[in-house]
Amino acid sequence: MEVTVNGIKDVTGTIRICLIDDDKSKFLNSCDHTYNIPVQGLSFSHQIDRLPPGLYCMSLYHDVNDDEQLSLDGLFGLPSEPYGFSNNPRSLIGPPRFKRCQFLLEKDCRLQIEL
Repeated sequence: MEVTVNGIKDVTGTIRICLIDDDKSKFLNSCDHTYNIPVQGLSFSHQIDRLPPGLYCMSLYHDVNDDEQLSLDGLFGLPSEPYGFSNNPRSLIGPPRFKRCQFLLEKDCRLQIEL
């Protein structure tokens, strides 16, 4: 699977990727697979190998200050660091629903995520 992240505005910190299998209880609570990629440009692609086919959900954020946690000091406690999800769902209030982030991992799967 190839993941491309676009919309990086600050070439500092780390993109922290969380990939979970098809288990709604893990969504935004834990990760089955984590990947930490140092930011070196305004977009990047990362290859993830050796995952069995199936349903997954991906969340990620740009850890600008490299403190290993999503900063929630924005207006009304919203994230102040850029974040994104598989399928690029948007939500006006709170995080998107689990079902809107699910994707089927098959051979040659390619995801594009906008921060």
